[in-house]
Amino acid sequence: METETLTIKFDGQSHQVDVQTFVYSVLNFTTVIKEANKKNGGDILNINIKAPEKGSLLVDIVTNAVNNPTLLSGTTILASTFVIVKGLYELHGFISGKKQKEIKKANGLTIIILEHGSTLAITENIDNIYATTPARSDAISKNFSALSEDPAVNNFEVTKSNGEKIISVPKEDYGRLSNKQ
Repeated sequence: METETLTIKFDGQSHQVDVQTFVYSVLNFTTVIKEANKKNGGDILNINIKAPEKGSLLVDIVTNAVNNPTLLSGTTILASTFVIVKGLYELHGFISGKKQKEIKKANGLTIIILEHGSTLAITENIDNIYATTPARSDAISKNFSALSEDPAVNNFEVTKSNGEKIISVPKEDYGRLSNKQ
């Protein structure tokens, strides 16, 4: 069985998080993972929570290796699903509350240019999932809506077991990211 452990960190001064913020945020984050995995061709994921440590919790993302084939590049579907999840949050953060000037598609990439000149290049796959999966948009927005209502949480961070940071969002961005796209 392939397993990946994510650490979701709710940074704050009190080393605790409101139960409603915790449940709502984690529920919506796991919705994004499940939707990305489904669009990526993965089998059903089992997602469990391990005992928390100070300021963090560990989320096990588990899938059966028999039903989780290796992609041509040698990357498993679960590993590529986390690349997609990271891209979905990055795209949402890039365009939320901002006006797009131009969108170009070339060589498997979608290039988004904002009115003030910032540019983001993402794979067309991530752009297509973002555009065609309503549950993803709602879940990301609701994730940050829950976080924005909790004054104790200063940063939302998700890290893989190998230390790779998937998401890191400071409190000042929660309000903007809670807008639906």
